[in-house]
Amino acid sequence: MKNWWHPLTVVLLTAALISTAYWGNMQQKEKHKLIIMQETHYQRAYYDLTGSMQMVENALSKALASGTRDYEQLQLTLAWQQAHMAQRDLAQLPLGRNVLIQTQKFLNQLGDYCFTLANGYRQEIMEDNDRKQIQRLHGQALDISQQLHRLHIDISGDRFPWSSIAMAKHRDWSQATRSLPEESFANLEEQIQTFPQLIYDGPFSEQVIDRTVEIPGKFITREDAKAIAGNFLGIEEKRVSYRVSESDEKAPVQVFSVRVIPVQGSIGDQIVLDITKAGGHVAWMLNNRSVGGSDLTLEDAQEKAEQFLEARGYVSFKATGVLRTFNQAVVSFGEERDGILIYPHLIKVKVALDSGQVTGFEAINYLIAKQQERSWPEEGLSGTEAQARLNPNFHVEKLQKVVIPLPTGQEAYCWEFKGSLGHMPFLIYIDAKTGRELNILRYVESDFGLITM
Repeated sequence: MKNWWHPLTVVLLTAALISTAYWGNMQQKEKHKLIIMQETHYQRAYYDLTGSMQMVENALSKALASGTRDYEQLQLTLAWQQAHMAQRDLAQLPLGRNVLIQTQKFLNQLGDYCFTLANGYRQEIMEDNDRKQIQRLHGQALDISQQLHRLHIDISGDRFPWSSIAMAKHRDWSQATRSLPEESFANLEEQIQTFPQLIYDGPFSEQVIDRTVEIPGKFITREDAKAIAGNFLGIEEKRVSYRVSESDEKAPVQVFSVRVIPVQGSIGDQIVLDITKAGGHVAWMLNNRSVGGSDLTLEDAQEKAEQFLEARGYVSFKATGVLRTFNQAVVSFGEERDGILIYPHLIKVKVALDSGQVTGFEAINYLIAKQQERSWPEEGLSGTEAQARLNPNFHVEKLQKVVIPLPTGQEAYCWEFKGSLGHMPFLIYIDAKTGRELNILRYVESDFGLITM
């Protein structure tokens, strides 16, 4: 007698096999569809990035060619806006090489510098020193734009599609992008890392690091850099992973770049820190998360920045200026020692105005300049003697001892007088040794913060 269940078993197995094959085919189609959608998203982000960089370069060139303040201001504002857009597009790409860290840093500094110039309330066109700075930034923006265009040919084509990078087995995007031709990134990385860093916020902070600098201290390891990054951010180790790369030998300061990657989250949630190889100091940090609103005031942001510095041992710093850029505020600090405010000891803190979270930190100028010993000149002028050198119509509101950087790269001990002439506020600097009037800055307090000219 035949077993009646044999035919039934064959039917059921055949049906299951057909169903499995159909399900697998549908899954494959869905996967292919998602890959196409993902590829389209990344290509659009890269296309927008290259377009924004071209607009930055174009706007800077027009600002240089302009002979009127109004048109110059319009182009600088456009450059600032497009630099911000380029940062947004860059954060959407599945790349984590150090080249992108440097590009992001450059765009951040370029945009904020253009914003400062555009909102400086000056009646005339750019002065020579600002024009030279914009010329240099224009050349760098042109270099980046051209390199990005060449990278686009390799990356967006069939040879190296974006989706293959994003879907790589490596959780670390920097590992995934090693499938790309190294030479494609080498030129751009080398160029950007050798760009002088731009520091600008507040009185006497338009300093440029254009030389190789050795930071004193014991050399740290990659593991040390991870630990320093975690302590600085106050993040639990189990919530993140770390990826470490090294700066180019031609970089002004030798650092470990530490990328902090959340276990759960998107690429945009990553935080990048530069930590000096010598001494293990955090020189720079950027959290490029999107900022949703502007609920806090500039005074709130300054208080958050002060608390952030104090919690990390920077207890002798005094806020010297605050500037609003989109929904964030950049607060500048100088160090106060023995009653002397030292402007070259510059630290900048960027605060998100939606939550008060610190999203940026820069201390490279302080790390370079803090080694120098300073003391007020014994034969220096008293405050009363220095005040006698001022315009008799200048109304003094406040005076203090300061150290300021000079265009020559040297420094000067000065009396800083804050006051006004008529309705115009100024900061006037009298050399404490010679009594010479070294500099005069006009400052404007606006909705964007304190802007000096």
